[in-house]
Amino acid sequence: MEKAEQERRKIIYLDEITFTKKSLLRTTFSHRYTNIAVNQERVYTSYLTAIASVSEEKGVEHIRIKGSAID
Repeated sequence: MEKAEQERRKIIYLDEITFTKKSLLRTTFSHRYTNIAVNQERVYTSYLTAIASVSEEKGVEHIRIKGSAID
């Protein structure tokens, strides 16, 4: 970092995060001798991945949001 600063190179910080949502039914009541039916499509939803980079000079350099993993 010191060498990059001495050479006046632009330093960009980058981070990524994944947002997920998983609903979990913990307690429920039903009539005797019946089971609760759960719509699996509503319980297990997809996730979003965001990657963002910032610099001191410009602030936000880049943001990318995808509905899947970022390689």
